[in-house]
Amino acid sequence: GEGRLIADIRQWLGETAPAAPEGPGDDCAVLESAPGKTLFTIDSVVYGRHFDKNVSAEQAGAKLLKRNVSDIAAMGGAPTCAVVAITCGKDLSRAWLEGFCRGMAAGAKAWGVRLVGGDISGASEGTFSASMALLGHAEKPLLRTGAAEGDFIFVTGELGGSLTGWHFDFVPRVREGAWLAAHARPSSMMDLTDGLAKDLPDLIPEGCDAFLDTAILPLRTPVTSLGQALCDGEDYELLFTLPKAHLHKLDDWNTAFPQTRLTRIGRMQTASDPQKTKRLRDKTTGQPLDVEGFSHF
Repeated sequence: GEGRLIADIRQWLGETAPAAPEGPGDDCAVLESAPGKTLFTIDSVVYGRHFDKNVSAEQAGAKLLKRNVSDIAAMGGAPTCAVVAITCGKDLSRAWLEGFCRGMAAGAKAWGVRLVGGDISGASEGTFSASMALLGHAEKPLLRTGAAEGDFIFVTGELGGSLTGWHFDFVPRVREGAWLAAHARPSSMMDLTDGLAKDLPDLIPEGCDAFLDTAILPLRTPVTSLGQALCDGEDYELLFTLPKAHLHKLDDWNTAFPQTRLTRIGRMQTASDPQKTKRLRDKTTGQPLDVEGFSHF
């Protein structure tokens, strides 16, 4: 029954689900207002779309938590609390749902997220989806808008490889995002979810193109092609821009994050064709890169 299932879920979530009214148990969770700006994001995982039968329940639950946390990291913020809505068929086993919840809870514990409530609803057999709405806070959030002509383009970590399982193994760049917000103040920033080819145009200012040094793009092993690095998607790395005058603010990056690679991959420059702007171009040849990232529709 629903009542017993909800009680089980609260047990599986453990210490990440505080008691009411700060957590599940009342009509709403009652939260203290965090300082600075409140951040709010929502994302989902759907069986057959974001994971399949070859993926463990724990991996699927952790991915739901981490992909939401990555959105908070992209604005230089810290995650705080979340609600989760689950839709599933009667054929879903209790053991699988327990694993999913424990996967969420492990990620929530790692990133200081409280799972304060949600909803569970029945559906046809073979159906499973879960949506998480996550709150966070930042003193001064970093936005996608703000880059200017001449700004350099940077990316954390490595690119490509999601099809080999990286999209379950990634670590949200929360610490890195917070450090950038405090020390470097990028002119724009986002997390890479649909691939560099699809996401980077969102940062390109009007009248400019992004000129990429394709020879130094950081490829994730065993990725071997430029196309995979540009288009695989679900990298969950931070992509940001920085004016030349602020480059020195990254001098301490390797000390702060010795295990997180940081690569300057290009620069925003005035577009040669004012009718066709916000395009990706090869830095060496100047030719447009005829590539596209992942599209949901």
